[in-house]
Amino acid sequence: MIAEVFKGKNANFYRNLFMSMDYRSFHKVVPEMQHKMHQEHKADRQKQQAIFLSEIDKDLLKVKDDHELKMLIQLLMHTVFSTIAEAYRQSAFDPDYDPAEAIADFNSKVRWLREGAKKERGETYD
Repeated sequence: MIAEVFKGKNANFYRNLFMSMDYRSFHKVVPEMQHKMHQEHKADRQKQQAIFLSEIDKDLLKVKDDHELKMLIQLLMHTVFSTIAEAYRQSAFDPDYDPAEAIADFNSKVRWLREGAKKERGETYD
């Protein structure tokens, strides 16, 4: 995904999206369209979401129910988008910025979520 966002045929679109658009500005720009899409596709989205959630083995995760699973997915998606936005900010100041750094940053964030960020006494980290 990082390669597509930074170097794909729609890279300029993604750059503008991640650098400029947030939840509030999206709703200011297209409120009627968003409301119409929401009404027309709500049932379809709910069905697709239920199928998606049913495919996840919740026994492997520390989630009590679908609500917590949705929260975890939101956290992961926020991590994806914030990592991409930060990479764009860094690339604006450094023309030699390598998008591979964003992948490494994302992997570190996911590792912290998966394993925790706290070291045990005496534990070393490389």
